[in-house]
Amino acid sequence: MGAGKSTLGRLLAKQLGCALTDLDAEIARIHGPIPELFATLGESGFRAIEHHQLDLILPGLQRPSILALGGGAFLQPANRNLLDRHAASTIFLDAPFDVLYARIADTASQRPLAVDFDRLSALYEQRRPTYLLAHHTLDASAADPDAVLTSLVHLAHRLGAAAPPRDTL
Repeated sequence: MGAGKSTLGRLLAKQLGCALTDLDAEIARIHGPIPELFATLGESGFRAIEHHQLDLILPGLQRPSILALGGGAFLQPANRNLLDRHAASTIFLDAPFDVLYARIADTASQRPLAVDFDRLSALYEQRRPTYLLAHHTLDASAADPDAVLTSLVHLAHRLGAAAPPRDTL
């Protein structure tokens, strides 16, 4: 939460001229608001929906495209297996906890797993080693999304998913 998955996903898709799919937005569109899903189904019920939706989305993605995952999606080994089968690369947008929390503080009450600061801090520490299993880790701590976007565009170029950035021609 707060790494910029949705914001940077939109900016990167626009920059590269490709499609963006936001897994959480798709789940909310089909199944209803995520906080309500957590409240009625619990986290395990939500994770089952998340896995099912990811399994439906991945085979139909155009190449290249951007897929923004919710913070817990990558934690599930079954989801990582799906991603490995269908996606060229996974990118972990890394930032220190205090930076991430500052970004979501105003909306924490709307995020099912962010209501309690201490619990969220522990969740960050617990999840981070798994996030580091992504194919690439990118520093997303810059306050300006354009700085992170520039790094993402350069990475997309190195991966062959985009034309060279204009500033390198």
